Amino acid sequence: MSDNYEFSRSQVTQGIGRSTPYVDKNFQYLVDINNGVYSNSGLTQVNFDLGSIFNSNKMVDMSQGYICIPITVAGAYSNLEDSTPLTPAQVASEADVASANTNIELGLKSGFWNLIHQAELTLDGKQIEQTQSFLNQYVQLKLMSQMCQDDLNSFGQSLGVGTCIEPTDTIQYHNKASSVSATTGSKDGNGIVNNNYKTNDSFASRQSMVTDLTDSKNALYSENSVVGGSLNSRNEMNAEDRSYFCMSGTSTMVRYYTAIIRLKDIFDSMNVMPLTRRFSGFLRLWVNTGTLSVIGGPDDAMTFNATSTNFTNTCPLLISQPKKPTREAINYNLVAGVFIVKPPQSVTKGVNLSNISSHSIPSCRLYYPQVTVKEEKLQPYIDSNRTKTLNWTNIYSNTYNNISAGSSFNQLVLTGIPKIKGVWIIPYLSARQNGLLNESATATNNMPDVMGFAQYASPFDTCPATNAPISLTNLNVAIGGQNVFQNNQFYTFSNFMENICLYDKINASDFGLSCGLISQQDWEQGCRWYFIDCSRGNIADDLTPRSLVVSFNVNCRSDVDIIIYTEYQTEVTIDVMTSAITM
Repeated sequence: MSDNYEFSRSQVTQGIGRSTPYVDKNFQYLVDINNGVYSNSGLTQVNFDLGSIFNSNKMVDMSQGYICIPITVAGAYSNLEDSTPLTPAQVASEADVASANTNIELGLKSGFWNLIHQAELTLDGKQIEQTQSFLNQYVQLKLMSQMCQDDLNSFGQSLGVGTCIEPTDTIQYHNKASSVSATTGSKDGNGIVNNNYKTNDSFASRQSMVTDLTDSKNALYSENSVVGGSLNSRNEMNAEDRSYFCMSGTSTMVRYYTAIIRLKDIFDSMNVMPLTRRFSGFLRLWVNTGTLSVIGGPDDAMTFNATSTNFTNTCPLLISQPKKPTREAINYNLVAGVFIVKPPQSVTKGVNLSNISSHSIPSCRLYYPQVTVKEEKLQPYIDSNRTKTLNWTNIYSNTYNNISAGSSFNQLVLTGIPKIKGVWIIPYLSARQNGLLNESATATNNMPDVMGFAQYASPFDTCPATNAPISLTNLNVAIGGQNVFQNNQFYTFSNFMENICLYDKINASDFGLSCGLISQQDWEQGCRWYFIDCSRGNIADDLTPRSLVVSFNVNCRSDVDIIIYTEYQTEVTIDVMTSAITM
């Protein structure tokens, strides 16, 4: 197939005037309309009025647009007994104190898109992208199935992924506790964990992208004493809106991120959007923000509780595995959070995170390129695209909880839906079991009754970049009463590959090229994502609204929760002069 490609490429007409159709191309940005006010507790709504995107002499290319969210991650310790503040040095091991290694405690999970719980896009007064819960988890599935290692090497850190995906051979399952401390609770009982920064290369690569300003031995970047002075410090970082780590006072650890989220990743419609003269739209984002606390101590215990967080859906924060031994026999609270620009005024377990500097960027931004098209190419483009047809993939999300271990699932998921393209089934350990302690742990002095929590709500779990090796067997999908698989599938990695092989691949399979970052080991050990390709069929069937039924058996010893994403195709026409939409 490479011979065919080389032969086709050699036939392409060349010339000086064919090098680019543009005269110039410049990125502009507009700020949100929140006026710097963000709740930063649970879901924070961010709004962009895109109606001002217009220039009579230029065109706009929204397919290359991206959102910039100024994120502040902050955390501090307090004594479990009396809530008095503690410094990281009092909690850290002797080795970490000697190396001043406090830059590994807190970080974000893989992919800045995990900051987005749901989003909505309106164009020409019509809703072209509907609000669907857990959009971030769908984006995770989609991009891990489309990207390749070269993508991660080139811009993985810019998107918050790092230079590699989360390892699955480091995932551990801590079931109900076998031993309990009288003050800190359980050594286990945190469910699925994958937060050991020493073995999680993806976490380590993301931590390294944030410049550490506390290392007194680094003369390139340091706020601490360096012989002869350092080359850069906080002022230089802020001037470039760089991501960096610093200490606020002696106790508060702060990480500033400039989070980049491409519009085409969260909205498939943006991926197919043509050059337009204007873009009369409105964008709403619901961002995962909030504060949580965990309990830890010198016995290497660390316990999280569903009642000790105000993150309402995905927790984008990842707390590294505790180091032992600690310098002093201290039982502590670690209070941490993820915020837009700056933490709100609040005190949790004696910790006030609001007494820190704001992010260098005061509000969220949306960047987009404006281009001047060569005159001889502009008018023919406009004339031929006054009613341009666009086709993209939208989703419905459905959540089902507490499906019993070993049971059968047979559920009518949707009715009256046309143009079904595919179905994703994502299983997780049930929130009513994940993270529980045994009964004796709830009776200890400082340990409240522990409520289980969803995997994606845990600060110790890399979910939704991973889930768990949860087996679903006897799997099938019926559309309009017709099974997609002739026989129910045991569903192994080979079935996954058969269904995913042509899933919106960046490189054409005709040339023998294939993308996707999920290996057989990843899928079997911690990325059990089930995809059923439903795109093949007659046009008449696609245009007819039909029902969707999903069935499978839970081949697992734990109860499970599942999210089902149903992909369907949307087709509209757009006028590239006015961005008027006809649906």
